[in-house]
Amino acid sequence: MSLSRHRESVIEFHNAYAAYLEAGPSGDAELRGRVIALAPRAQAAMRAAGIEPVLYPPPAVGGPVQRGLASIMFQHERLGGLGGHEIPHNVLDWCRLADAQLEHRQTMLRQQRANPLYWVDRLLRALLGIPAYLLSLILPASYARIDRSVFGPALRLISAAGTLFGIYIGGRDVGWW
Repeated sequence: MSLSRHRESVIEFHNAYAAYLEAGPSGDAELRGRVIALAPRAQAAMRAAGIEPVLYPPPAVGGPVQRGLASIMFQHERLGGLGGHEIPHNVLDWCRLADAQLEHRQTMLRQQRANPLYWVDRLLRALLGIPAYLLSLILPASYARIDRSVFGPALRLISAAGTLFGIYIGGRDVGWW
């Protein structure tokens, strides 16, 4: 999912959650259903933004640690006076923080893509990474793991030599040299 879609998901969840909170616990059941329906995409967006909502139990009472938006968003109804009033504010703050983080990433990505060297780098990485990619299809290891291994530089050198050789042969056949 793109960063803009993640942002839309977080903003949509934020607005639905705020409307649900404004209506109160005895409010429209459709509002609660909408919040529940939007939670998975909002959680994925928060994960993409590097934000993990976590709710620790009160030390005096104890209990399990709640992780994830779906586990936390309605805890204020269950906890009541045991600090539950802070949870809705935290959920809204996590949404705002995720939106800001995703917006920042979008801005940085736009700046990167405007730089011509970014595209040269992407092209070289794609061309020089072909041997590691082919090995990742054969071996039970990821492309990134193979590329970072001690064999990574050797594979990139082999790829560069093959690319230069191909350019030489192609240029000779066309009559450039």
